[in-house]
Amino acid sequence: MFCTNSLRAEKMPPDPQRTRRLAAPLNFAVQVDPPVERMCGGGIRLLRLPTPVERQAFPMQDLADRYLLARRKLWFRTRPVVAQRVLPSERELLSLEQRIGCALPSDLRAWLSLVGFCNIDDELSCRAEWFNALDPGHLDGAVLFAQDILGRFYGFMPTDGRIVFFARSEPGLAVLATNFREFLQQLADRDFNVVDWVDSVELTSYQWNVDAFHDGSIGSGAR
Repeated sequence: MFCTNSLRAEKMPPDPQRTRRLAAPLNFAVQVDPPVERMCGGGIRLLRLPTPVERQAFPMQDLADRYLLARRKLWFRTRPVVAQRVLPSERELLSLEQRIGCALPSDLRAWLSLVGFCNIDDELSCRAEWFNALDPGHLDGAVLFAQDILGRFYGFMPTDGRIVFFARSEPGLAVLATNFREFLQQLADRDFNVVDWVDSVELTSYQWNVDAFHDGSIGSGAR
């Protein structure tokens, strides 16, 4: 500031208390659960209410981030584990549910909202065209949702969300996980190698006219 009794300008020493107060970030928070944050200039954090689609997707955000950040090392470069992503709209998801005759499991629906239809490590393809309901058999009503590079299918049970692997060389199947989230977690823990995983499981013979699966008498084939 300028001194009134001098012809020169003198810079006043900074006030530590004032500097400390100005350095503190300002928060304008709305009580939401969970919050969606947006960082603005000057350290100001604004919170807004999440949309219905975002609210549904929060439980899968950690896994979505893990997959989207993962990269496979090649000789001279790296490539993303998740590729050829196609994000469906809410209307497209509703149309898909209408076509297969049931609601998508909440974790699978959240995954599609966050990551979309995609290829995982060039081994597993999750595309809208793979979604089809099985009929008939003791897995009547199960819905296929993915196919691997060897033409083998993966499906879920609408009754409880279990993830099932279907072999191609023989009429066999194995339960890989109790839900889609667990399936993704196990796949990531196995370095995204779905072919090696399913090659190691013990298969149960697929029976076309038995309701054994629905009453829980067919167990997991995971080792």
